[in-house]
Amino acid sequence: MIARFIILLLAFATTAPSEWLRALPGKTYEFPRDHFAHPDFQSEWWYFTGHLKDAAENEFGFQITFFRSGVRDPKNRKTATSKFVTDAFFFGHFGLAKITDGSYSHQQVVSRGTHNQSGEFQEGTRICFIEDWTLDLIGENTFHAKAENLDLTFTAKKPTIFNGIDGASQKAEGKGNASHYYSITRLETKGTLDGQAVSGQSWLDREWGTSQLGEGQVGWDWFSIQFEDNTELMIYQIREADGTPSPYSSGTYTDQAGKSIHLTSENFTLTPTTSLWKSPHTKGEYPLSWSIEIPSLSLSLKTSTSLKNQEFAEPAISYWEGAIEVSGSKLGKGYLELTGYTGALPGF
Repeated sequence: MIARFIILLLAFATTAPSEWLRALPGKTYEFPRDHFAHPDFQSEWWYFTGHLKDAAENEFGFQITFFRSGVRDPKNRKTATSKFVTDAFFFGHFGLAKITDGSYSHQQVVSRGTHNQSGEFQEGTRICFIEDWTLDLIGENTFHAKAENLDLTFTAKKPTIFNGIDGASQKAEGKGNASHYYSITRLETKGTLDGQAVSGQSWLDREWGTSQLGEGQVGWDWFSIQFEDNTELMIYQIREADGTPSPYSSGTYTDQAGKSIHLTSENFTLTPTTSLWKSPHTKGEYPLSWSIEIPSLSLSLKTSTSLKNQEFAEPAISYWEGAIEVSGSKLGKGYLELTGYTGALPGF
């Protein structure tokens, strides 16, 4: 969810948020159009996470995220003739957990949308690129992504689901403090890692908006879970400055047929269950094991990770984003994202 309801580094933006479109209720999603860019909104991301295995049964977890952060509002775009003037910045995050051998690595690319170094598209097959990182739509709900040593094709095996209510996922009080947010919760995944064949299951989260989090909201705890019975759960809580969960926390449960159920903050509780893990890099302290209770769905879950050090630590921003295992009422695997545990996040 660094790719979820934030654009990392909106601090680079030079125009007032009011110049951009905001995510409002009443949105009707259109495909394949909405897989592509929405440059009239200030922030946007394409976010893939998943679990893979190679022929030797070695296990891997990965995150690939493409971000766009608008710099010049729709009224002023394309008015300058200099090639050094940009309409947007582009960011890419790639995290790879080699679960079998207990190692983790991450890379970040940052580029201005000038001199063909990066860019986004609104039609064709290319969705966006950041230097040699690429994301393409190669068929109906089939994507191809390349980043560093990973080259993957994702094919949807369940319908697209829409998070929030009436086309908008509200994150804070106030009109437009929201995102348009959809997910493909089950993607068959095949490709290569370091030239070796890998396969598994992935998840796509897709969001765009302009103003989302509110004053006094300091971070979030977000989960995407794929259960062994072919159901899925996305759930998050936004944390207020005093540590309490925001009433705008929410989630979506998807059944075996692909039907989704919206969850409000009153439907669930998220509770850390072990002592905090302290990062050797940032000294941030993260709760890595959780209890998830959803009485209306008869779900009582525990999450854990076999690899504690999955912190994406960069000078501009640090957060924990990693592969998890799930037990309890159901068994499964997923991804956990924890933000705001190393101090204030830029771009709110």
